[in-house]
Amino acid sequence: MFVPIVEGFFKVKIDGIIRNPQSKEDYIHNAQLTIDCLSELMKVDLTYITGEMIWEGNREAISNLVSIFLRLLKITGSNESLKSLGSNYREGGGKNNFHSHYN
Repeated sequence: MFVPIVEGFFKVKIDGIIRNPQSKEDYIHNAQLTIDCLSELMKVDLTYITGEMIWEGNREAISNLVSIFLRLLKITGSNESLKSLGSNYREGGGKNNFHSHYN
């Protein structure tokens, strides 16, 4: 769920994402890559949130991510970013690629 939010908001495509995850490990992998990408793009330490915590449904970790996204929307004042998230993801991602060293 967080992959399209990060990719749409930042207009990036996260390298290494498993687009059709099949296993618990795939989902954890995708969540961790997304967290790492968000951390690098925002230049903030998000090591207190892990892909496994997201997979496990850890409410605090999920709440922290949602809070980050809400703050980003407030800072940018961009309702357009929110509206474009879904269509951008369906159209195949954004303009830039995020080359993660976590692949």
